[in-house]
Amino acid sequence: MEYEDFLPYIEVKSGLSRLMNNKKLYASLLKKYLASTDFASMAEPLASGELEVAREKIHTFKGVSSNLSIAQNFELSRELEAIVKEQGDWTEKLAELKASMDATIPAIGRLVALFEAG
Repeated sequence: MEYEDFLPYIEVKSGLSRLMNNKKLYASLLKKYLASTDFASMAEPLASGELEVAREKIHTFKGVSSNLSIAQNFELSRELEAIVKEQGDWTEKLAELKASMDATIPAIGRLVALFEAG
């Protein structure tokens, strides 16, 4: 399996380079990402009008996605954060982020399995 197989969701080469090519550490951080990724923590505050709480949750998710080179989630959360900050209509971008997260989760699982297999 080639690292390009994980695009556009995960920029594996970039993520590894940030961690000095430590696949074990990258796999561990990706597992933590999976365990802590919670779409509802962003969506629920938006739905209830708690825009600042939502923006903070989105901002955190954006940062972690960036650090792990989970590219598409980073880009969509960056765009969503800007929309929320400007109090624009966030519904379409939130749906795009949800779809990206749903596609990213199995990709991360495959990548972790690849790294753990050696």
